[in-house]
This record gives sequence, C-alpha cells and structure tokens, in this order.
Amino acid sequence: MLRTFPVGDLWGVGRRLAPRLEAMGIATAAALRDAPADDILAAFGVTLARTQRELQGHPCMELEEVEPDRQQIMVSRSFADRVEDHEAVAQALATFAVRACEKLRARGLVAAGVWVFAHSDTFRPELRQHNATRTVSLPASTADTMVVLGVVRRLLRGLLREGIGYKKAGVALLDLARPEELQADLFGPTVVGNEKLMATMDRINQKFGRGTAGLGASGWQARPAWGMRQHLLSPNYTTSVHEIPPARC
Repeated sequence: MLRTFPVGDLWGVGRRLAPRLEAMGIATAAALRDAPADDILAAFGVTLARTQRELQGHPCMELEEVEPDRQQIMVSRSFADRVEDHEAVAQALATFAVRACEKLRARGLVAAGVWVFAHSDTFRPELRQHNATRTVSLPASTADTMVVLGVVRRLLRGLLREGIGYKKAGVALLDLARPEELQADLFGPTVVGNEKLMATMDRINQKFGRGTAGLGASGWQARPAWGMRQHLLSPNYTTSVHEIPPARC
C-alpha cells in the first residue's frame, strides 16, 4: 500500500513539501519510509523525520483523544479607528470580557486571573504612544461574567491616558482550571459567582443567538464608538461598565 500512496497525501507533507521530496526521488510513502533518515532530518526537520519513523512502525506521536484544557482564553480586536474616548474603550473591553467568559464556561473551566490591555497605534510613530496593561490574580476562581466585569472595571481605573488614541485592546482570562480539580480553601469558597444565572444566559443565547441576553456593559450599540459592529437584540441590561459593583471575590 505504501508503494502506491502519494507522498503528498501524507499528514505533515502536503503540497508545500511534496515537490521537494519528489525532486529527491521520493514520490511515495514507501520511498519516504526507506529514505536515509539523516537526509530527511537535515532537509526537512524533526516533524517530517517523525513522520518517517511512524511509517517505519515506530510510534512517535501520542494520540490525543481529548483536547487538553487551555491555559488562557483571550479575546482582542483592532479598532477601525483610533479611540480616545475612555468610555468607548471600556465598553469594548467589557464586550471582550463577556465573550471570554462565554468561551470559559463552554469549556467547563474557571479562571483565577484577569489581564487587560490597550495599545496605541504603533504604525503611527509620530503620535503619542501608550501600551497600557494590567494583570490581577483573583482570590477565588470564577466563570461569572459579572465578577469578571467587576475586576475589569477596577483594572481600568487610571489605566488609560488622556489624548492617546487606542487602536487595539483585549481581555485574557488566566490560570484556567476545572472546578473539581481546584484545591479546597479553609477560609473561603474555591469558586465564586452565580452559576445558575450564567447558565440561564448561556442557554438563552444558544437558543436565540448570541447577544439575546447579556450585559449592557458590553457596549451594545448599533454603531459603537470603538468601531466594531454590534447588534442590540434585547436590552435586558442597561448597566455601564463603570456602574458595575465591585466583584465579591
């Protein structure tokens, strides 16, 4: 079978490497299997060398039946134009935090850290530059959007500079884990947040479309000032990001 199997159809070879292999006289999987190992390693690197070893019957790559949990989840975007309005940047970051929390809950994870950043336009060096960034570790893990938004609200205090136009911003959830794997704390809860409320919001959005239920702090507007299209489907909440009460962690 290997003698009739085209080398370009092998996993890890494809159209990019196939012409180079064929130029060396390696046109089939069998030819790759029998080629000098040192030549394959020198010319193509360790990945193709492992593929060759696999063809020879030596397991080199473990099968991942379950995708490993991520170590962080980030949502970030570049704005259509530079944004100097701090409220607009705050709404954008709130929107990103909401989406990151949705992804977090979809994977059954909780986060113990939050990172926010806002960068000015590095492609306009003649303008004032500022790369704002802050990170905080939470005393208890959470997957609750309200808790995360409260943390983002506090991180934003004094973070942005007047007169700076920000071109990109983002939110990352850090130190991810499964709730059942967390070490118990004698002095407080291991996980905080309203799980039932978050689960209800997720079910509504899954059934009727993202944004059907959510938080006004995410910047629901027909044309947001930070330059990304948003569609207001149902104004269930009208809270500004700066009006969210401090998170109880």
